[in-house]
Amino acid sequence: MVNKGINDVIVVTLNYRLGYLGFLRADDPKLPGNQAIWDQIMALKWVRKNIRSFGGDPNHITIGGNSVGSISVSVLSIVRQAKYLFHRGFLMSGSAFQNLFTAGGSSGMILEHVSNTVRCTSPNLQDKIQCLKKLPSSAYVIPIVSHFTQLFLSRDGELFPAPIVELVKNTTYLKQVGFFERDYLVSNTNNEGPIILFGEFATGIDPTNVSIDFLSQILQTTPANAQTTLDFYTALNLPFPTLYPLIGDYILSIPALNFIKVLTSQAKDYHRRAYYMVLNYTPTLVPPLLNGFPHALDVSYLFDIKPYDVIKLYYRVNTGLDFTEEDRKLKKVYMTILGDFIKKGDPSWTLATNLTWQPFDLRSQHFLNFDESPRVDQFPIHQRQIFWETTFSSMI
Repeated sequence: MVNKGINDVIVVTLNYRLGYLGFLRADDPKLPGNQAIWDQIMALKWVRKNIRSFGGDPNHITIGGNSVGSISVSVLSIVRQAKYLFHRGFLMSGSAFQNLFTAGGSSGMILEHVSNTVRCTSPNLQDKIQCLKKLPSSAYVIPIVSHFTQLFLSRDGELFPAPIVELVKNTTYLKQVGFFERDYLVSNTNNEGPIILFGEFATGIDPTNVSIDFLSQILQTTPANAQTTLDFYTALNLPFPTLYPLIGDYILSIPALNFIKVLTSQAKDYHRRAYYMVLNYTPTLVPPLLNGFPHALDVSYLFDIKPYDVIKLYYRVNTGLDFTEEDRKLKKVYMTILGDFIKKGDPSWTLATNLTWQPFDLRSQHFLNFDESPRVDQFPIHQRQIFWETTFSSMI
């Protein structure tokens, strides 16, 4: 399953409770919420304790994830319970450094929705919790209401002593949990947005005909702000339907950039490095309605998974198309980048013979523009960064 392009690396994959089972919460210590994050912490403790038996080094652990997995890496980077459990992290599209993922109080709507669906409807909270606990895990395979994912993380007093948007502004807290003491590699694709329009999270919205009501709901803002946002992205005249980059930036690209900006505000003081990369080309196997490099396709570059299986799983589109020889060459380059980061903390180690990829910093914002001829550029999606910082200043 793991791409053989990385040598001398032991890969451990883990299972954790997903969806409602992973994040269901009540105002009661018997159902505290954030089960998924606790599962991940337990798995990392196991790896740290046992990895020597597999030839690994417990003091040289890198964690990584794509999409929700990327968000998980960002969460683990700011909780005390994971402080000594890993040493590097790579985030593939997204982070929790956004007000979508506030880690607020009880997600009462989710509890009510799940309880009604599985028929644990007692008005007594203790009876309801007991009913929910007796159910098999299969009972929780329930279609996700897309906006409920914004409520999954909850402030439980243990993992999150305050909302995430407050924690990531608290430099003292971030120093205490070791946030600045690791190297990170952060990436996005050039077309993150279609993920909410196709497949599991499909909203049923025509990306070429967007209503302001829908947009204001997604962006959690006023109709006037939603209209301003739509006008701004329309005027950019990008080679995608306007909704693709708009939603992709809001949900995945801007949060990822928020993560690396917060990190690099202090990381140099700890002699740590952070690198940023954008996958910015269109593989020939991508169908026209997705265009560019769609969200999650990089999973097939990381693992030996067929790209058409990824596209079918995430977007419910059947292509049957495999990598071309050019794609395979780029896959090898991608694996070299990841391998160098995992082993040396520097993804530019091998590339350095052809280019100079500097760590990301707030002033110059160097990043790798990954396409058929990888190159180093500055200020990724710069206009769009400025727009979100000024129009939605409360995002972080």
